[in-house]
Amino acid sequence: ARKALVPLVDRFWLRALVTHPDTFRLIMRDDIEPLAYLEHIEVVYGSDRNESAITKNSFLDTASRGDADGRYMEVRFEFSENEWFEDRVLYKRIIVRDGMRCVESSGIAWRNA
Repeated sequence: ARKALVPLVDRFWLRALVTHPDTFRLIMRDDIEPLAYLEHIEVVYGSDRNESAITKNSFLDTASRGDADGRYMEVRFEFSENEWFEDRVLYKRIIVRDGMRCVESSGIAWRNA
């Protein structure tokens, strides 16, 4: 339902990120124009251990107990066509390996300026 409503608000995700008290400090002036092309943000929970669907609560519960190896939380950023980079989807993933939280992210295929 939310994914259908967001496009009705001009630059919704840009506005949400620059006005949120936790994210506005992370956004630099040069980020503003590319973020105007952000169409959707999604959080996905999963596992590379062939488990059934992982939920936010099960991820957090197992992470707090130290039993989350192979489980991950991924934030996906979906962009419309833009002049800054070729990718339509960028992601940041937190995955638990050997009891340690590791961060992975997609690369960015920058367009020539």
